[in-house]
Amino acid sequence: MLYFFQRKEADSVRLEGKVFAGGIVRAMAVAEDRDESRRFVSRLEECLRSLCRELAIPIPIWMKKNTGEFARFHQTVFVDEQFHEPVAFDRFMIRLLPEDRGTEQENSKSY
Repeated sequence: MLYFFQRKEADSVRLEGKVFAGGIVRAMAVAEDRDESRRFVSRLEECLRSLCRELAIPIPIWMKKNTGEFARFHQTVFVDEQFHEPVAFDRFMIRLLPEDRGTEQENSKSY
């Protein structure tokens, strides 16, 4: 389904999904996978499946253009033609969220 991405293995993979209809965000969710024993691609696939379950949408068809967009920009968009079933929205966007490294206050401590 997904191709290999050149990415350092992360402590957690966090993926945000947004469903758009008429240019407006109609639904949004975040999925996270903290299983460090699995490869990044497996964790990404699980997050995508979790987002689709939570947003009650079918799993999209991952195409070559999605691989290029995700590798370059850490996000990609699925249009209605990429679903096996009819959908009531224009597009579904997923975005890889940065790792949660504590609060900004903790990160900006001065000694």
